[in-house]
Amino acid sequence: MTAHGEHAGVQEAACRALASMTADNRDNTIEAGEAGAVGAAVGAMENNVEDQEIQEAACRALASMTADNRDNTIKAGEAGAVGAAVGAMERHGEHAGVQEAACRALASMTADNRDNTIKAGEAGAVGAAVGAMERHGEHAGVQEAACRALASMTADNRDNTIKAGEAGAVGAAVGAMERHGEHAGVQEAACRALASMTADNRDN
Repeated sequence: MTAHGEHAGVQEAACRALASMTADNRDNTIEAGEAGAVGAAVGAMENNVEDQEIQEAACRALASMTADNRDNTIKAGEAGAVGAAVGAMERHGEHAGVQEAACRALASMTADNRDNTIKAGEAGAVGAAVGAMERHGEHAGVQEAACRALASMTADNRDNTIKAGEAGAVGAAVGAMERHGEHAGVQEAACRALASMTADNRDN
C-alpha cells in the first residue's frame, strides 16, 4: 500500500485483504497494527476521497482491525481514522456500502475508547449516522450498523447523547425497529442505541 499509494486498484485490494485477514483473528489483527496497516488504510482514504470502493473497503478494514483491539483503536484515533470515516459518509451519502462500512468502523473505533468517542462527536459522526439511517431506511445493514455506532458513540458521553437527541437519533432508532421488525440484528442494535442515548438524559 505504501509503495503504490497512487494506484487505486492496489489500495482497494489491499484494504479488502486486510479486512478479510483480520476478521475474527486476533493474531493477524495485532500483526496488522504493528505493521502500520491502520495508518495505511487511512492514507488510502485520504488519497482517494472520491473513490467509493476504496472508502468502503478501507472502512471495512478499519472496522475489522480495531474490533476488540484497544491498541489499534488508539492508532486509528491518532491516524485520523474517525474523521476519515465521517468524511466518507458525508461525501458518499447515497452509497449504502460506504455508509454501512463507515458506521461499523465508527462503532468499532469508539468502543471503550473515550478519546475516539469525543473525536467522533466533534467530527459530526452522530449526525452522520442519523443521516445514513434517514437516507437508507430500507437497508437493514445500514440501520444495524448506524445503531451500533450510535450506541458506542453515546456510551458514557453526555455531549454525544445530547447531539443524538438533537439530530433525531431516538426517532431514527424507533423507525428502524418498526421497519425491520423481523431482523434480529436491527432490533438488538436499536435497543442498545436507545439504552445508551437515554441513559442519564431526561430529554432523550
